[in-house]
Amino acid sequence: MIIKFSKLTASFLWIPFLLSTSFEIITFSDWIYKYNWERNNISEITNLTIQELDQSAEKIKVYFKDNEEYLNVSILRDNQSLSIFKQKEIDHMTDVKHLIKLVMGFQRISALILILILAIILFGKLKESTINIFRDILLKSSIIWGALLLIVLISIGVNFNKTFLLFHQLVFTNDLWILDPMNDYLIIMFPERFFMEITLFIVLGFLSIHFLCYAFISSIKFFPNYSK
Repeated sequence: MIIKFSKLTASFLWIPFLLSTSFEIITFSDWIYKYNWERNNISEITNLTIQELDQSAEKIKVYFKDNEEYLNVSILRDNQSLSIFKQKEIDHMTDVKHLIKLVMGFQRISALILILILAIILFGKLKESTINIFRDILLKSSIIWGALLLIVLISIGVNFNKTFLLFHQLVFTNDLWILDPMNDYLIIMFPERFFMEITLFIVLGFLSIHFLCYAFISSIKFFPNYSK
């Protein structure tokens, strides 16, 4: 009974765990921001140097993980420190921080649960091969979440703008996310194409880890010293 419940729990958690892991890896990687500056000509549009943009991105990443309530990103102009973002943008980033902390919290908790389930399976006296159990968990997780993921991916491919808009309407309870693309630096520095491409990178990262895990588990039985 415990094994069946553990397998079902792992099947429900595996895909969301991988997605949240991929999300964290990509979101806190330096290269994704450097790619954005070059890809979308952000330095030319904002009149900020690449160094200033890099420093701004670093402060944002630190802010997402620290305990500060408000984001403070400033640049030096004529020996004066000037804030890049307006108050509305800063308030919106508070909401974004709460969302990211929620995702990261889920990732940590699900990781602990999956490790516990792994221990139960490895050290339990089971009639079924542990390799078959792990492979079954990955397959069932793909089946459970596959349809929803496919719908989301099709929506992104057909109309990312509408999907992105719907996401904000569902996740945020205020209108702070509605920014002016002509005047608000937050949306100028991180345009819609940035979010579309970072979403694709997150999905690609998730799929790569998922299929590598499945391929590794499936190939273990061919190892010379493999035993049940």
